[in-house]
Amino acid sequence: MVQFVADCDGKTVFHLDCASRILNEFLERRKQDLSKNERKSLGERTLYRCLITFLATKSTLKMHDCVFTPHDFIAVNLAIKDAGIGGQVATIDTNLFSVVQNVGKLKQLTQANMIILRKPTAELEFIELAMEDNEVIRFKLCNRRIAQDDKLSELLCDLPAVREITLERCVLSENFKPSFKSKHLSHLYLSGNTFDGGENMMRVLASSVSSLVSLDLSHCDLNQKCLPAMKTLFRHNPAITYLNLADNNFSQQENTLLRTIGSLGHLESLHLYHCMLTRNCGSGFSGMAIGASKLRILNVNFNNFAGNPEVLMGLSGCKSLEELYMYSCEIQTRNCSSLKQVVMRNDLTVLDLSYNDLGDGTQILEALTVCSSLEKVSFFNCALVDTCLHSLADFLKSNKKISDLNVSRNHFWDGKGLFGALKNAKKLEKLYARDVGLYPEESQEEFNLFVKCTPKLRILELAENQLSQGLIKLMTMWRNLEKVYLYECGINDQCVEHLKSMLVNNRNIEVLDLERNDFVRSRELLLMLEEVCLVGIDLRLSSIGDAKVAQVARMIRQCKKLDHIWITENNFTVDGFNGILRALGFDRVVRNKYEFLEVVNQVTDRRRRPFIH
Repeated sequence: MVQFVADCDGKTVFHLDCASRILNEFLERRKQDLSKNERKSLGERTLYRCLITFLATKSTLKMHDCVFTPHDFIAVNLAIKDAGIGGQVATIDTNLFSVVQNVGKLKQLTQANMIILRKPTAELEFIELAMEDNEVIRFKLCNRRIAQDDKLSELLCDLPAVREITLERCVLSENFKPSFKSKHLSHLYLSGNTFDGGENMMRVLASSVSSLVSLDLSHCDLNQKCLPAMKTLFRHNPAITYLNLADNNFSQQENTLLRTIGSLGHLESLHLYHCMLTRNCGSGFSGMAIGASKLRILNVNFNNFAGNPEVLMGLSGCKSLEELYMYSCEIQTRNCSSLKQVVMRNDLTVLDLSYNDLGDGTQILEALTVCSSLEKVSFFNCALVDTCLHSLADFLKSNKKISDLNVSRNHFWDGKGLFGALKNAKKLEKLYARDVGLYPEESQEEFNLFVKCTPKLRILELAENQLSQGLIKLMTMWRNLEKVYLYECGINDQCVEHLKSMLVNNRNIEVLDLERNDFVRSRELLLMLEEVCLVGIDLRLSSIGDAKVAQVARMIRQCKKLDHIWITENNFTVDGFNGILRALGFDRVVRNKYEFLEVVNQVTDRRRRPFIH
């Protein structure tokens, strides 16, 4: 497969999948010494290393956000040669439409392992093409204002073997009338365009495609006018398994929409968030559940069902749901019995009830105890209170598979009782417990038991709670933490040693968020961070000022894996920002924070540095 990538404003848009981990494993296995390669900069060696790795493993090569200069073609060609594959890199500097339409010219270039497609104007922001057997099989165009819809339509006609077309946020209008000639077109993504109701577009699609499997028309200004043509489209494409109609307005005909969707007997994933569905769509959901009997994933976030039990009773007709998302849908306590029916008739693994007023939470949690298959649950900002903690404990005992739980921003005042309930989630890997009333003098014993009962925990958020040295010390008992969020937790200088122990005991920690804490003497904190290998660090509003400029720069240099650091929102003056630049080797003077960020984040000398915020 040949990959095409387009250039925009001096940056080539790349995708590089799980690069660092694969590269490190590859280099350890091959024990290559890159210093022997005659590369003048780390940037070129990194590029060479990326290419040699993926070409050697014969993986699909994609990269993201790399500054790719003509000088780097030397490293690219060297990598291809050393990988023993043959071929070379071809560079095209010409007009997008003429190149794609002239498929014969593309066929002549398919001997190259990678083709960089450059466009001299800035109107094109992203394009990606892929070829197989000398034919374009994937065409992706994003963030481009199409001046002539008919020209793009003509281009799409010249792709007889294309399987996937993406035209996202291209400001297409209702006048865009493409004629898709490919009989293999199975994936069509048109999100973020303006189709003025969508009637004309639905008619065009209904008359030109018949093999769709995935269709995305989210945020396309669709409304009830397009429903008759949508019905025809679905009749011609009965094999659709993925449908996204999010962020459109079907408020007048939501039941008609749902019954139309019910004609898709193979549908597995449906996204209707923010579609102006109302409390009156119970019968529509009931009809949809009968027709779309294979539906596994349903997202109806940000619709207002006003607590009407008939909506969930309609959904109870579904028999194969695995994931249900109802974020901010006005689900209320009176929905308990109907929610219980949904849970009983489906083996749900994911349930999101965030931003709904669930009363004290007791009735909802008791209804959910009939389920035993849940793995991910979110009660974010659901007005749960302490009286539901016994029900929460029973719920966690009955759902022993839960690995991802969000109880943030509820009205708990008893952190002791909360963690007494959470200790029943013995397979927990991700816990989000922001602002849950955790106080050190009351919670230490139960928190200790919770730590011992959840040895698999990888992601922990305890932000906006009050943490003491004792609680931080207990956190050192975990051994598998990867991301820890402790912003605004009242952590002070006395906790630094315990934080260091936690980082030493959890060698997998990549992200540490310490924003808005009380580090009066930040020297110990910065010294600690020098000694650990983190990928992301957040130190905003941590009382770090000009006096610590040299230490900040040294920490940035010492943390070899550091990719992102948030540090500018401290007490730095202009002199402080210029001091950091000098310590990092920049010969520039800036006048404010914004100029500092612009200078420090540009890769002018091709050396890898973390992105500084």
